[in-house]
Amino acid sequence: VWLGSDPRTYMFDHVLEKSKYPELAFEEENIMYLCLLCHDKKTRGHHDIITKERVEYLKNKFNL
Repeated sequence: VWLGSDPRTYMFDHVLEKSKYPELAFEEENIMYLCLLCHDKKTRGHHDIITKERVEYLKNKFNL
């Protein structure tokens, strides 16, 4: 899908990493729309409260 040539400041991200949880790679609830700063923080392990809550919710839902 072509999104144009403008720089993107937001991106889709897997809440639970697809490398660790490949079975959730296409699970809609496992996708978040994050700004680049939030994505960078999450990738480095510095989750904000919303991301932490989402991680816990998904781990409980899928018994992980």
